[in-house]
Amino acid sequence: MKQKASIFDDDDVDVSSFQLLGVSGSKVKNLSKSMKESISFDAIEEDAINWDGSSTCSGSSTASDLKSARYRPGQLLAPSGVSTSRNSSSSSLPDSKTSSTIVKQDHGKSASDHLPKSIADAVKVQTKTATNTEVAKLEAEAQFLRRQLNQSKRDRYEKLHVRDTVKRILLGEPYSLECYRSKEDKLALLDTAVAMHDGNAIMAAVLFLKSTVKTQIFNQEIMSRAVAVNHYLEYLRSTREYSQLADMLGLLGRTEEAAMLKYKQVIRGSTDPQTKIRNLKQCLTAHFRTDPDLVQEMTQVHDQVSLLETQLPIEEYDCQLEKEGKTTIFKDFPRTRSIVGTSALSTLYYCCFYHYGLPENNLASPMAIKKQFRLTDKQYLWVALSSRSRIRHWNDIEVLFHTKSWFGGSKLKSPIAFERVVDVLFRTAAPPEILSKYLKLVENTEERLSLSKKLKCHTVVIDTLVAARDRQGLLAYASKLEMGTNDHMLAQEALRSPGTRWKN
Repeated sequence: MKQKASIFDDDDVDVSSFQLLGVSGSKVKNLSKSMKESISFDAIEEDAINWDGSSTCSGSSTASDLKSARYRPGQLLAPSGVSTSRNSSSSSLPDSKTSSTIVKQDHGKSASDHLPKSIADAVKVQTKTATNTEVAKLEAEAQFLRRQLNQSKRDRYEKLHVRDTVKRILLGEPYSLECYRSKEDKLALLDTAVAMHDGNAIMAAVLFLKSTVKTQIFNQEIMSRAVAVNHYLEYLRSTREYSQLADMLGLLGRTEEAAMLKYKQVIRGSTDPQTKIRNLKQCLTAHFRTDPDLVQEMTQVHDQVSLLETQLPIEEYDCQLEKEGKTTIFKDFPRTRSIVGTSALSTLYYCCFYHYGLPENNLASPMAIKKQFRLTDKQYLWVALSSRSRIRHWNDIEVLFHTKSWFGGSKLKSPIAFERVVDVLFRTAAPPEILSKYLKLVENTEERLSLSKKLKCHTVVIDTLVAARDRQGLLAYASKLEMGTNDHMLAQEALRSPGTRWKN
């Protein structure tokens, strides 16, 4: 006996799945029942139509013969429990034996083959029933958000007392300042925030006042409130609105702060020397020259501009000499960095190193640098000593210390202690005779004796002990010297000298 199969079977239809799609359960069952009565697979002919609606059969068919239609490109989606198959060579649906065979084969497939085959299956699998606790929690949260929304809508158009609004700011609750339209209300809001000593409330009131009144009125009102203006200045500094910050400092009469702010902006700004020179001149004219209390700072900024203007031509000239490779000093001691942007003492060191001996009318002359930037004799001597000792020009160093005496002679004199001079010479590996020459100029006997022993200048040690008439000290020191050396022989000769009156 032939089995009749309907497209919609009561046992196979998942009513809940169709309900999720908006179809009631009664309509689904009525549709299933009507399809059972009218359609059976044994009476259906192998008829199929294309997507454009044309029949795929070779012959013509009447309307009574075409009882079903099946699209070839797609796969028939069936409810859960009904197996479907797609075969390009056959247009008929599988019978019950074929369906049972497919079901048996599905049990042997991997887990990935049991994924949902239709939208209804996917909805059925992923549906999760919420517990009563979760539902109650969501309802409570929705009610709370609804109350907050309604409260915010009411507060937007309701004018609260300024103290209540400030309290809301303090507590972090929603608030609105749009209802305060008059100047008196805005100032009352600011004064109340200042009285409560809360920075967030003060800044909210200040920014609201700034955005709703003219700039002139805002400046006038905030300048009369020291606490508010300090908070506003710190806000401008933290947000890096330096232009407004400088203007506000100028209005408050704090010209020194405004000038230093502009100066720092110029220094931290462009690295191009020409741009920096131009900006420094503008800053000098706009901020430093207009304030008589900034005379010293104005001089320093002016010297900085002059130093940059001096460094640029020196740098260009030395770069050209270094590229040509004809100057000995640049070949023996190549430059390691640019001179532009360095300090006045660094520039002096550079000129003493590469341009020592130039006449004073030359831009790179060390004496011209010293005179232009008002450097002291001690500064000049220390820098010249360090630079000339590095390239081992000992004669130049000796000339630095020559001074004229009262009777037309010359002697070695230094504004720097000769102990420091000896230390610099020792660090630059000066020969022993050079060290001995300057060790003898150390005035303190104990210091000279200690340094001579430390630097192993035996001649100076012997002369110092003889001058101190310390025979025992000379005997002890001579015993440490190597036999047969010049220093040992000198010590023995000093011990045998009859002209020395020893103390011990």
